[in-house]
Amino acid sequence: MDRGPAGSWWRTAAAVVVCGLAALTAGCGDDKPSPKTAKVTNTTASSTSNTSTSAPTTTTKPTTTTTSPPKTQPLPLILPKGLNPVEREVATAYRDAMSEYFYAARKPASSQRLLTRWFSGAALAQHRSRLQAFGHDGQALRPALPSRAALNVVGLSVAGSSARLRTCEIDDAVVFVERTGKVVNDTVGAYQARIDMSLIGGRWLVRDRVLAGKHEEGVKLCAPG
Repeated sequence: MDRGPAGSWWRTAAAVVVCGLAALTAGCGDDKPSPKTAKVTNTTASSTSNTSTSAPTTTTKPTTTTTSPPKTQPLPLILPKGLNPVEREVATAYRDAMSEYFYAARKPASSQRLLTRWFSGAALAQHRSRLQAFGHDGQALRPALPSRAALNVVGLSVAGSSARLRTCEIDDAVVFVERTGKVVNDTVGAYQARIDMSLIGGRWLVRDRVLAGKHEEGVKLCAPG
């Protein structure tokens, strides 16, 4: 199974570093970039009858939910029109989970406990492994300035305590060496993903997260409009 890297797109100079994250990377000879945050399985998202796939989208301000907000600035969230309150809560919980992951990745060696508030099951193990890999290599993530990161929800279905999202995400986080500040990877990329979430203890947690479509360098794939 091909798993996404913990922090690299196309960067020739970073090839050794990327290939060093063997448990997390896609094949180093692949001609497609792999996102810094998504687990790659090279599968196509299965369709569900409840999924919204073609509704017009609008960029929204962060919405209020019953969960505690992440410790960092939330990622810009783009939602289809016509979502009901539960669907909005699910989408916002996913956005907050990824915002918290990026916050934790700023200090990966000491921030793994933060992930338990937002991830469970395979997704928790996956994102913990990424932080461990960063810590092992003395690397971390920081936001690009200015940032073009965005999380575009293009499909969402909720059935009881389970939910599935399909997203198109722009990842411009900068990978750097903590000790020196040297930039390892600052490439911007976009990818499509499928996310499964569960309602546990009154909170929507990310249960699994996989690539399910295209991924490429640049922002065109997921740019609004």
